[in-house]
Amino acid sequence: MNIQLALNELDTATAQLKALELNNREQQDRAFNKVRLEWNYHSNAMEGNQLTFGETRALLLRDLTATAKPLKDHLDIQGHDQAITALLEFIKSGDELTEIAIREFHRLLLVKPYEERSIGPDGLPRMRKIEIGDYKKIQNFVVTSDGTQHEFANPIDTPAQIAELISWFREQREKKEHHPVIIATIFHHKFVAIHPFDDGNGRMGRLLMNLILIQHGYPPAVIRLDEKNEYIQALERANAGEFEGLAHLVARSTLNTAQLFLKAARGESIDDLTDFDKKLQLLSQTLDSVATADGREKTQEEQNFVIARFISPLLACIWPRLTQIERHFAVSNTHLFFFNDGKANKIEAASIKVMLEKLQERTANIKLSKLHLFFHASGYRFKSTQDFLCNTEVYFHHSHFAIQLHLTGSHTVEIYRGRYTDLADQSEAEELAVRALEQIVAAFQKIAGSSMPST
Repeated sequence: MNIQLALNELDTATAQLKALELNNREQQDRAFNKVRLEWNYHSNAMEGNQLTFGETRALLLRDLTATAKPLKDHLDIQGHDQAITALLEFIKSGDELTEIAIREFHRLLLVKPYEERSIGPDGLPRMRKIEIGDYKKIQNFVVTSDGTQHEFANPIDTPAQIAELISWFREQREKKEHHPVIIATIFHHKFVAIHPFDDGNGRMGRLLMNLILIQHGYPPAVIRLDEKNEYIQALERANAGEFEGLAHLVARSTLNTAQLFLKAARGESIDDLTDFDKKLQLLSQTLDSVATADGREKTQEEQNFVIARFISPLLACIWPRLTQIERHFAVSNTHLFFFNDGKANKIEAASIKVMLEKLQERTANIKLSKLHLFFHASGYRFKSTQDFLCNTEVYFHHSHFAIQLHLTGSHTVEIYRGRYTDLADQSEAEELAVRALEQIVAAFQKIAGSSMPST
């Protein structure tokens, strides 16, 4: 879709929204609160804020802070939300955009002065003081996607360039030669190109862009974190005078908000769960079509070969050696399960050798989704409450299989992934068993080291 088509679609949605704006006022307020929350989260996350969407929501709606997350990240979210409040009040007042207003928005955004580590133009690390509401006093720059260093406006020229930008905006607004989305987009780029402050320029640029959009009767544009690469590349192309990509992104983001407001105005659900249902359905359909188009799925012979020549030798190497661990516990048990058509089938036997023989016999003519060999020992000799767990799971996927190992006190790790056509054999299984046993021994050492009685 070219930019004009995108703008036409946006104008149509905005006109429909204006015709319905008195309907379902409560639902529309919910929609705006949802957009405001996403605006706060995505604009800050774009700049490296560590708070998750859920943590952002808890902070703004219930004043709950996130454990082990930086205080500054909390302040940035709260400051951004205060700046949105001030922006909406500013628009309601009908005041002109001025340098004073921009600097006041910046004070609200950054909350209070702070210091941060940065890299100077000489490439050396340093600490710099970040002032709020004051223009930069030190040259700032960014490293672009191609590795080159792009310098922003000189600090001496910054006040004059901001004044010129405001004059440009007022002139464009009066001329009405360009669509408001184009004016807001170019304003945003010009502001970011000046980079007037020590920090917060990206967030400020997006706030002022939305100020212009809302002033002209459009909803705010929320550029999402997953669009960050597209956004940065569009900004870089705009440095060379190519604004269409950036304008298209802004138009699309504004349209997304308009469509959400339209759903609310029509009394339709705006809950995220509905969105996820649609996304999951679409993803499932896509995966099904890929599987069909690929035309490649494991054959029964390939599965049987992998179990007989790779999986069974691997388990046969690992499991007998667990007896050295087993004897230090009061009780232990081992179970082997195989899964097909969503059903679990259990194999019991006195030895791992017999289990594996039964496995090959019972699965010779059925397609598997998973194997699960489970070892659990409890009642450790030095600490009766201590258990030891060792799970080996084999997942049989569409065109490959994967082996995972889960041990007491450690995360599940994938120890092997390969295609059925790679024809892994017994020698490779023995090499993998060595690596798996190293992890098993390390896990047991943790238990032994933490519970060994002192002498």
